[in-house]
Formats: sequence, structure tokens, C-alpha cells
Amino acid sequence: MASLMQKISTLIQGSLHELVDRAMREKSLAVIDVYIRDAGDGLTELNDAIGTLQANLTGFSRERDSLAVRAAELDEAVNHFLVKNDNTKAQAASAELIHVKEMMAMQDQTIAQAQKDLEEQRRGKDILQTKITTMRYEREKLAALLEMAKAKEANLHARQKAADVLGGGDIDMDNLTKSIYSRLDKADADLKESQNTLEGSIDNAIDSDKVDADLEERRRKLGLTSDPTKQ
Repeated sequence: MASLMQKISTLIQGSLHELVDRAMREKSLAVIDVYIRDAGDGLTELNDAIGTLQANLTGFSRERDSLAVRAAELDEAVNHFLVKNDNTKAQAASAELIHVKEMMAMQDQTIAQAQKDLEEQRRGKDILQTKITTMRYEREKLAALLEMAKAKEANLHARQKAADVLGGGDIDMDNLTKSIYSRLDKADADLKESQNTLEGSIDNAIDSDKVDADLEERRRKLGLTSDPTKQ
């Protein structure tokens, strides 16, 4: 999951303004088409990952519910055996109960991490979809702009006449370019805050030490130790 989110983060970091700048320099839409294609592929992978994680989360929750039922049964069993003064069976049931509770704690941690991952994947999906939509929209305008430039280069001898007919083509092209850049800069700015949040979440999602620390705290509250011989 980390590698996929790193890929998505890279796609999100891509500056729409810089892509248009490069397309203008190269007088080609190829760089934009490549970005749209790669971002689309990334979005498909992300949708698949979200579906898989949702299914896994459902499975984790069912397993946790089963453990909770078993813990309740064992809790009653311990009391039952103590009342009957059957210490051997009480100890066995108590040992199993402790194990089940530990499994529940681990399952709770797994569910919490899965929910966090799902939230980050959905957020990444929304940001990337917005970038793709914006770039597709601006690509159409840029295509028209490049066609205008090619037409002007192919008709140098008729430039003055064309300018008279169109009412100053150079000014129109400049204004259109500025309009495109203005919208792209705004789109980048709007997405920047969500992007920074996503990147930070991606880094935090790969911290296995938190799992161990959480389990150790749960064991302490349960009166358990890391050494099974002391339980």
C-alpha cells in the first residue's frame, strides 16, 4: 500500500502550470497526455486498492466480533468454574480469555490502521481525480491555443491580414495563455493543503513501532507481561 500511495503522491505533486509550460515550449500536448494517462492508471489502481481494503476491513470486523463473543463466553466460564471450586478449569479458561483479549486488542489495532489507510486512499483518489479533471479541461483550451500558433507560423505572409480580420490575434493568444495559467495556479493552490496532509499521513502509516507500543500498553492495563512465562 505504501508504494501505491507514494506513486499517487508523486502524481499529485505534479504542477499543472509546469506541465502546460513544457507543452507550450515543445508545442505538443504529448506531455499532458502522458500525465493524464499515468494519473488515470494510478486512479484505477487506487480504486482497486480501496475495494480490497474495504473487503478486508469487513473481514477484520467480523473476526473481531467473533473474538468478542468468545471472550464473553470465557468470562462466564471462569466465574462458573470458580463457583464450582474447579480451579484447574478456571485457570485454563482464564488463560484462554487472556489470549483472546490480546487477539482482540491486536484486531482493534488492525481495524484502526485499515480505517486510516482507507481514509487516506479515498482522499488521494479525490485529489487525483480533481487534477485529472482540471488537466483535461485545460488541455482542450491549450490544444486550441497551439493550433492558433501553428496556423500563424504557417501563414507568416498573411499575418497582417489575419490580424486585421481577427482584431489582434496576438493579444487574444496572450490573454488565453494567462487565463489558462491563472486557473492552473489556483487549482494547484487549492490542492496543496490536501496534498501536504496526504504526504504526512503516508509517512505516518509506515510506523510499525506504534503497533508494538500500543500492544504493550494494552498488556499493562490487562496486567500482562511480554514474557508469557510470567503470565
